[in-house]
Amino acid sequence: MRTVKGTGMNSLSRPAIASVAALLASAVSFLPQPAFAQDANTPIELTLQNSFIETYKDRVTISGIDFTVDQVHSHPNPASQDGDLHAAGRSDSVGLPFVAEIMNARDEPALVKRLNDLQGSSQTIKLTGVWRIWPEHGGISPQVQGADVQPATTTNPPHLFEVHPITQLGNVDVRDTLHGIDGYKYKDASDASQRYEAVAYELDCASKITTLHTKMVGFNYVDFAIQLSEDPTHVVDDGVSVLASILAGDDGDQLVYKRRIWFVKDSEPYKKVMTLHTGDQLHVLGIPRVDLSLISWRCKQAKTRPEVRSWNLPYEMVAVGLL
Repeated sequence: MRTVKGTGMNSLSRPAIASVAALLASAVSFLPQPAFAQDANTPIELTLQNSFIETYKDRVTISGIDFTVDQVHSHPNPASQDGDLHAAGRSDSVGLPFVAEIMNARDEPALVKRLNDLQGSSQTIKLTGVWRIWPEHGGISPQVQGADVQPATTTNPPHLFEVHPITQLGNVDVRDTLHGIDGYKYKDASDASQRYEAVAYELDCASKITTLHTKMVGFNYVDFAIQLSEDPTHVVDDGVSVLASILAGDDGDQLVYKRRIWFVKDSEPYKKVMTLHTGDQLHVLGIPRVDLSLISWRCKQAKTRPEVRSWNLPYEMVAVGLL
């Protein structure tokens, strides 16, 4: 930050200096303020309950949680900035500060209004969507699941947990919002995969909790293709997962070998992948998240193979649109 040098301050009395400072502070309060300062070298620390890891490690969504809406955008982001609507809030079922996001939110004006009507009230709404842990907006303080969560004062508080995208809000199913974002420039598959694969990771494994140590990485909404390494037979009640190679576009170079890809039940990507077989390709829009199944496995192996605790970022992808 640049320092602007003033003149004549030594000639002012202390009350005058205090008045100037108060005036400056008041003016600054009206300027847009970042929720937190963070860069790619900021250490990120998250402690999760092992019971939570085991519950959600083989699920694509978190279902029917009571969501208290603290802060919400009055309007969706423009398509050039991803088209999402962000709502920051709390839920005892999560136990962490988090943000819930509707994809292609301009398709759902009634739900945008509903969330805005709930903002700041004590009334909750049932929320279902893709759970997502990702070191993108972690802030500079450790986050511990189950610690007291204060009401959010911004739509983008420091958070490592998201429900993104929302698939149902109240009794309204919004899985049809899981499609391409017209007007948004997607992240490049080659660039994204290099970033994900290079992120350092460290696990502290205990009997009831696991602590994740890593650094910031963003890169949402990636344009990539997959080549199935198996038939889509790993069906669970809220979707299906497949192991697949990640390609740089249709018939492109292989970027990642055998990564787990999730599909939300009855979404368009789900309907399509369920028609495919080993070796088939599919072009999708995806978002990354931490793979809780790999975290669980690494901690179980750590007693005899301590090196697994420091293997690189365990991540998986969720297909949120067809391209």
